[in-house]
Amino acid sequence: MKRRDRPRHPDILTPREWEVLALLRDGLANPEIAERLGVSRDAVKYHVSEILSKLGVTSREEAALWRPSERPWWAAAFAALSGAASRLSPLGRILAVGASISALAGLALLAYAAATLEEEVEPSPAGRLTPSLAPVEQDTQPATPTQAAIRTVVPADLMLGAETALPAGVTLLLETGCFQCDGQTTGLIRVSRDASGQMDREVLASVGGHFLYGTEQTDEGYFVGGIPFPARMVRTAKGVEESQRSMAGLAVSSDGRDIIAGLCYDCAQLGPVGAAVNDQVILYRSDDGGDSWREFGRPGPAHVVAALSPGRVILARETTNAGPLEFYIYPDGEVIPRPETATPVVFAPTVLADGTVVWPDRDGTLRRPDGSLVLRVPERSGEFGPYTISGIAQQTFGDRLIAVSWTASTPPPQGRLSIFSPEGIHIETFTISDSLRHMAWLSASVLAANVAVSPDQLRTQTPQFFPGLLPALIDVESRQIHPITDPFLKPGAEAGRNYVLGVQQR
Repeated sequence: MKRRDRPRHPDILTPREWEVLALLRDGLANPEIAERLGVSRDAVKYHVSEILSKLGVTSREEAALWRPSERPWWAAAFAALSGAASRLSPLGRILAVGASISALAGLALLAYAAATLEEEVEPSPAGRLTPSLAPVEQDTQPATPTQAAIRTVVPADLMLGAETALPAGVTLLLETGCFQCDGQTTGLIRVSRDASGQMDREVLASVGGHFLYGTEQTDEGYFVGGIPFPARMVRTAKGVEESQRSMAGLAVSSDGRDIIAGLCYDCAQLGPVGAAVNDQVILYRSDDGGDSWREFGRPGPAHVVAALSPGRVILARETTNAGPLEFYIYPDGEVIPRPETATPVVFAPTVLADGTVVWPDRDGTLRRPDGSLVLRVPERSGEFGPYTISGIAQQTFGDRLIAVSWTASTPPPQGRLSIFSPEGIHIETFTISDSLRHMAWLSASVLAANVAVSPDQLRTQTPQFFPGLLPALIDVESRQIHPITDPFLKPGAEAGRNYVLGVQQR
């Protein structure tokens, strides 16, 4: 499928970008520029980002003071090569950086780069998801920056694009819970759309009620798959009472096939992994994406499901010396060493698609248990730690890219989404209004994740108790976020949080 973006303009800036730059020099803010030009605010954000990138400046003020004579002779050539590289795959862009530097040594290669810009390049179809989306209000199609450019410019904004439906052939595994809090998990559901476009919703695990939009219906049950989680009666000072039944954590493998659910009696909150554990914990496992389940083990009290490594389950448990939580392989008991630099309590380890166990740290790094570096979030002038890494996802296909969601401590905190090669090489970074806590790759350039949206940002009417958080498709190539309103704002959808834990594709 051909790209729909316009050919790049031979000037330093496009005519529209010159208009935006002129209004920047007049001191206008983005909303005023949008009104003056008759375009969306997101379009203005994109134009400003492109202007900063092309002029090699880091702020609106610097852009306003810029004059053509200040532009280095090699900048236009680099911009041309960057444009060509932006049409490559993310891994290809890494290689294109070195090639573009070498190309500056000869005018012949510059001529070749200019000629390249006249052609439309067919993007690689491997793994690419192309959902059917309504047009987005903007006057140009964003291009993905090169690795070199992203180190010297403000990260590109991820813009709110058209609402969309869950693509056919895609199934989301979602954690459910109350919408007004970030409290205990109530279950695991599997959501897809059938051939007629109707929602197919299946509850895989449940420890209570599931309230649905637009109906009086409430699903309530205590089970995993077809295995009941029966009530337990205990004698207390008040007499014989029923134990409270809760979730003790959920974990889903990168391909969505391996799932672990922990259930427990009389549970209490434990540690940073956000799950309830105290009394007896029972583990249930599915290795076929939730179609069938079996009891996997009973690790005892004060344990919680933390992550899945290929063929292994990672649990957390309290230590007797009231220190940080201890993470170990179940059932072997092998303790996962915590790197000396890793923050003692705040973050739990996670597992990449290739099986590497990594520890997020407040210094903005991911490290292996032996302390060796996997990757580091990009630093920017004026931005400082400690950093909060809230989400990590690696592709199970193609270039096996790693997506990391993070925020810096610089006020006001702003979400970032950075893309890395499997070797930890930084490729590109985007700005997002809020950090992404849950995400999974659908294709070479599209992530499924939960994003914060308000009712006034959506065309679809929101229900009365809308939580302000929706599953969405994040296309890092077009730099757009597409909220999945169908089926998640339709009658019968879960009226609460729908955290993306995994993706299955047919």
